[in-house]
Amino acid sequence: MGLNEKRLIQQIATEDQAQAQQALNEGLGAPLEFVIDVASFPENAEVLACYQNYRAYGPLLVAKVLASIASDAMGRDAIRAKISKVVFRNSARAAENPGDKGVELRDGVLTVTCSFYGYSDRLFGEEDLKSLIEAML
Repeated sequence: MGLNEKRLIQQIATEDQAQAQQALNEGLGAPLEFVIDVASFPENAEVLACYQNYRAYGPLLVAKVLASIASDAMGRDAIRAKISKVVFRNSARAAENPGDKGVELRDGVLTVTCSFYGYSDRLFGEEDLKSLIEAML
């Protein structure tokens, strides 16, 4: 892994993590733990470049969608009742091993998985992600 990849992973672990946590807390009006699974980002220049290019479909989108769901009392109550932690994960290992996208709610942990492998077909759009999460609440 080169220095550029190390810097990008560090940025995900610090800046992106902090921005997503702040956006989620502000959107919900209350703290809710948000974790970016930094270990899910491989030391692969192509995957990290894709994340940089499609960053808007990453952790901040998850925070934005949850804030949208929490725009009324019923949504906030549903989130508080069912979600105790949010985890964002990347499934791509390389362009040849892209992984997939998914959403899971288990034992209070909402896990959103996206694939930053070079194209955007394995990333969620805002409405798609919102619909999936709302169906779990």
